[in-house]
Amino acid sequence: MTAPVEIDDPVADVLAWRRANERRAYLASEQRKLAVVELHDITEALCHYCGGVATTRDHIVPRSRRTTRARDMGVPNLVPACQPCNQRKADYRSDCTCPICVEAWAVHGPTESVAVRLILTVSR
Repeated sequence: MTAPVEIDDPVADVLAWRRANERRAYLASEQRKLAVVELHDITEALCHYCGGVATTRDHIVPRSRRTTRARDMGVPNLVPACQPCNQRKADYRSDCTCPICVEAWAVHGPTESVAVRLILTVSR
């Protein structure tokens, strides 16, 4: 009996690679959605900065300022935020000195100093 002959099929290889990448991207997006839901459930959808109703999520350390080691750490970098606070903060560092923000900047942030933009908080 002869052994089956394997034929290299580059088209099939490319299609299998694409399916695998699409599956990984889908699973990653589902994990992000679950993380956002959990984030809002834990904090009851209150803005981290002003305490108002959170409609968005904000990166404590902006994506443009993260270091490459950010993906390796288990420290969260997202907080719920209302649209005005999120827009005011933009890609600057906020004046928030809570332990969550301090730890996020220590782990995810750049080592050099970063411009600080103070955002106004509304006291309730």
